[in-house]
Amino acid sequence: MRNDPEDISARVDHFAPPMVADLVEGQGVSKATSKALNTFVLSILGGAFVGLGGMFTLTILGQAGERAPLVVLSAGAAFALGFVISFVAGAELFTSNNLVAMSWVSRHIPLRFMVRNWSIVFAGNFIGAVTVAVAGYVTAWWEAGGARVGGAALELAASELSQPFLGAFISGVLANALVCLAVWMTIGGRSTTHKILATLFPITAMGAMNLRHVVALMFYVPLAALLLGDPDVALASGLRESELAVLTWPRYLQALAAVTLGNIVGGSVLVGFVYWFIYLRTKQAEERRANR
Repeated sequence: MRNDPEDISARVDHFAPPMVADLVEGQGVSKATSKALNTFVLSILGGAFVGLGGMFTLTILGQAGERAPLVVLSAGAAFALGFVISFVAGAELFTSNNLVAMSWVSRHIPLRFMVRNWSIVFAGNFIGAVTVAVAGYVTAWWEAGGARVGGAALELAASELSQPFLGAFISGVLANALVCLAVWMTIGGRSTTHKILATLFPITAMGAMNLRHVVALMFYVPLAALLLGDPDVALASGLRESELAVLTWPRYLQALAAVTLGNIVGGSVLVGFVYWFIYLRTKQAEERRANR
């Protein structure tokens, strides 16, 4: 019989990993069976929050000059903004929802419920991220520092699209392993401070290492597409015309596919399935035997 999370939460400061596995599994069932409209709206918020984190990141990169280690670290921490808001205030992200796979492998939800959840959240994240990209463009925030902020957006987007499929896929695997570990640790804590700190370190690492996250890709490349025709931004980016030539929609779709697949593997397999195997596999077998 499973422990009641409410009873245990009254007696502990944080949850041990086996209990976190139970909580993640239960949360996955809740996400997969929630109303589509609620999930969609929360996913728009999630995409928008990551977009705001992207704006914060570009503001630092664009006005800092050289990419010294402290600048890279600061930009990574700035990128964590969207995830902190999503995990603490409440929003849906496609990447963190890859942990719903734990509920599927436990046979608590059918495959179609998981796919439905992922599809709704992916679409909502895209809308939210693109909306913030358009809003940022309209406000001309990117003109700061002599359009160097806009130049940083072009540089980052070109970097995202210049990576080959396999490299983008593996980068996506590593990125979402960090995101889902952050989710795992936030669920394990009871206080807001714990949740913020549990999010900050993995996401800062992901941002500083420029690992590929599909919701971030939904923001950076549409923003770059809006800025591409501005000669001042192109000059501020320091990129040659041949380097900017990678900013095409076919390359974008290829990058989205590679990073999405990598994120699914990193979140669902490296975190979700591995922890299910360690903490829940035996419980599932015992439950099936008891129900015979």
